[in-house]
Amino acid sequence: MAERGKPFVIKCEAEANPSPTFKIFLNETEVPAVCGDTHIIYEVNDSHVGFYKCVAANQFGLSSSTSRYLRVAVRNTGKIFKLRVSSVSSNCNVCKYVSNVSINTQ
Repeated sequence: MAERGKPFVIKCEAEANPSPTFKIFLNETEVPAVCGDTHIIYEVNDSHVGFYKCVAANQFGLSSSTSRYLRVAVRNTGKIFKLRVSSVSSNCNVCKYVSNVSINTQ
């Protein structure tokens, strides 16, 4: 839940080697990341309501978090949500891969 008119940060995290690139989506539409893994909403309003997810990718594959719904409230409850994916599809026997994709919202 985000407070109307206040800033809100969505940060993607993944354990991967090599380091992954990230894409952040709102209702299946890519939204701009400020610093590769971070999307900042400077002033939350009703247009920010919806399902957010992160997709992490490197040369070995990609993985996506489950979607989480962001609501707008009159005041912030202080809750933080995380999204996590613990595995990725891979056809190689031994490879470094993207895993544990998560979204941290603060």
